[in-house]
Amino acid sequence: MASGVFRDRCDIERDGSADGDPLPDYTSYAAKYSNVPCDITTVSGSETFRGRQIEAGLSHVVEMQYLPDVTSTMRISVTGGTLSGRTLHIAAVVPLDFNGRSRKLQLLCRENP
Repeated sequence: MASGVFRDRCDIERDGSADGDPLPDYTSYAAKYSNVPCDITTVSGSETFRGRQIEAGLSHVVEMQYLPDVTSTMRISVTGGTLSGRTLHIAAVVPLDFNGRSRKLQLLCRENP
């Protein structure tokens, strides 16, 4: 895929629960980033990757331009594209470096936590 071409849209939401609460409360979520262009790829559990290693249990890989402060405690609400209406929970955040600069993020996600 050519650089800068993202066909899907999503909101990145952070947990609205009190600090130290072990259970996330997404009913009072706050959208950290809205209408973010991204590319969402659906993968089967045995075909997911983390770097160059296989990791089981992941269902989607989301690639987007680099955004600071995205963590694995957040979730993605897909707002546009073929997966519109789905919620993906971030399992891992992988910054993709090009010449020492973080230009893109790769988010490894699960549809069900």
